[in-house]
Amino acid sequence: MSNRQGLEWILANDSSATITVSADHPVVAYNILILSAEQRARLVVVPPGEGTYFLAFYRCWPYPSYEGRGWEVHAEYSNGVKILSVMKR
Repeated sequence: MSNRQGLEWILANDSSATITVSADHPVVAYNILILSAEQRARLVVVPPGEGTYFLAFYRCWPYPSYEGRGWEVHAEYSNGVKILSVMKR
């Protein structure tokens, strides 16, 4: 669900008609399906490294390195633990 929160944040904070997003895991494409049709129409999933935004989620330890993916513009936390970073390229 953190991916959905990240996608919703992007949609609320970027007024572009079309927004490209990527992640290292295909789950981001499934999370887009639970958004409204209007929201889905603005998002395009592209291969990692090609999107304006990269969703970095922290599912395992040690955390993967997301260096070079952009700068963090938003983060989601659960019980004080970072679970998602929205990176902008």
